[in-house]
Amino acid sequence: MDSSYDNPPLIGNNSRQYSLPYKACHSEHCDLKCITPTTMNNLVKGVYSDTVENYVVIDTRYPYEFNGGHIEGAFNVVTQNDLIQQFLTDPQIPYKRQVIIFHCEFSSKRGPRMCRFLRKEDRDRNAYRYPELFYPEMYILHGGYKEFFPLYPDLCTPSNYIAMADPNFEEQLMHWQRVCKTITDPNGTTNIRGFKSRLRSQRQLQLS
Repeated sequence: MDSSYDNPPLIGNNSRQYSLPYKACHSEHCDLKCITPTTMNNLVKGVYSDTVENYVVIDTRYPYEFNGGHIEGAFNVVTQNDLIQQFLTDPQIPYKRQVIIFHCEFSSKRGPRMCRFLRKEDRDRNAYRYPELFYPEMYILHGGYKEFFPLYPDLCTPSNYIAMADPNFEEQLMHWQRVCKTITDPNGTTNIRGFKSRLRSQRQLQLS
């Protein structure tokens, strides 16, 4: 746990402290709790089985990224509607100590955005019994799949990594950007130009 907290924060329903060692995410997401790839590895290996009954990994990357390699057992949740259907339509939570871990490629945009969305929707559905939540304990995987995969390829299936901006998947990238309409800049407008620029840069690197 981050030693900078004199009084460690409680999970979303105020029932207890967080189960996993964490640190505050970088400034843009300082309201969220991040776990390191090492902590994720330890979670998968059962190191925290005394305090965590179950864990769910939500991978918010696009399907071509997910199919190219993902953490074993992860759920691929791309849109907010997918998230609602899979986790909020009829939530059955048999575990008292379940943790949710979100990530995307870098855990800088898509993962944190979906994490906040789930918390908001969860709050809305449980407003009548505040502060109760279906999913009170959530984390972000620091560095995302890009940082996790090189360290623990044996925990990924298939053992591979496809970048979102891989030039071989340009058409799929544009398709999923249109479908999701969730890749936005800080002003809320669709930020496709930046990704096209990244694609061009990667092509140039491949040709050089």
